[in-house]
Amino acid sequence: MSKRALTRTVGGTACLLAAAGASAQIMTPTMVLDPVAAMTNAGYGTSVALTSTVAAIGSVSDNRVYIYPRTMNGVGEPIVLTDPFGRSKGLGSAIAMQGSTLVAGAPLIDVCGPAGGPMSSGVLMVYELRAEGTSAQQLTHSGQDRIDQFGCSVAIDGDTIIAGAKYDNSSGHSAGAAWTFRRVNGVWALEAQLVGNDARMGDLAGWSVDIKGDVAVVGAPMDSSTINQAGSARIFERGPGGWTHVASLEAPTPTELGAFGVAVATDGTRVVVGETRRNRAHVFVRGSNGWRLEQTIPGARWGGEFGAKIEIDGDRLFVGAPQQNTVETFSLNAGRWTRTDRLTSSLATPGSQFGIAMALHGRDLLVGARFAGPDGLAVMHRERLGSGSPSGNAATPAGTGLISR
Repeated sequence: MSKRALTRTVGGTACLLAAAGASAQIMTPTMVLDPVAAMTNAGYGTSVALTSTVAAIGSVSDNRVYIYPRTMNGVGEPIVLTDPFGRSKGLGSAIAMQGSTLVAGAPLIDVCGPAGGPMSSGVLMVYELRAEGTSAQQLTHSGQDRIDQFGCSVAIDGDTIIAGAKYDNSSGHSAGAAWTFRRVNGVWALEAQLVGNDARMGDLAGWSVDIKGDVAVVGAPMDSSTINQAGSARIFERGPGGWTHVASLEAPTPTELGAFGVAVATDGTRVVVGETRRNRAHVFVRGSNGWRLEQTIPGARWGGEFGAKIEIDGDRLFVGAPQQNTVETFSLNAGRWTRTDRLTSSLATPGSQFGIAMALHGRDLLVGARFAGPDGLAVMHRERLGSGSPSGNAATPAGTGLISR
């Protein structure tokens, strides 16, 4: 692992913040994570996850997930989880973490691999990372088809996992769907299939997913219910009777091939949906009469695929624009989202896709750049408020009970 110098561009942020009366939420890069002995073009940084004790990086082309124990001075040497199937399933295409639980999607199967198997049906691997060792459970669901790509998107909150299968055919050819799993007595079991009341052929629902508490969001970026492939995002809420489809969100001005829903994020109160072809992100908030549009946020520059990845936590919002190698940050002030910072890296040369993956924990933000350098990288940032002193959760020293080598 190497740690190299970074640069950060902020532009006119200071004037913007002063005018808005906002607290200055500026992200400072703290380290670069490089793969160890990865193959060339490994796609390291395709997906990332972050907790107070671990930074995890998906390296999809060589079917690995790197687990870095966080220390007071950075990170320790990684533990590497490898494809347990020997079939090149794309392990690490999507990852998510909660506590000591790591979920890794493996949506691809090489039909020529050992034991054959259906091509691209997909699987989830759930790892429990503990000092006494790492255990794993494989999750699938009944009715999987040969091209479902189950596990192409994943999220976890508490004892619930959600995973997408964008090519699922249960509601029509490539209509897509998502599934939830619950942990009961330490074992994960299938809970429900999430399919919209308006599901139809070609939606690709499950391209993106997120969950917080009893709110789940499923992106369907090819939904053509209004205009050809304008896209939508479906909100499901869990009650005593299970999950219910309560709303289908669309762009305020749907556009053909808009890709609304290619990325989604929720904190339980708000849902943010990326519309990359229009370089916009849309924030929806839950009120007494359901979900309503709060604000549409345009990217700072056109053509950057602004909205390709999103993280939200209360009054903080982070939106990736990987075609321009940037992450834009926003704060909520007096009911309006205001741009506060723009992150990039001197290591993110054109085509690096810095911002294609993000994970937020406390005041730390981990950003993936899957095509940077020969095999990809990830950059850790820490938010500094006002005077510049770090805030939020401190990293836990290695050897505190989560992971041992």
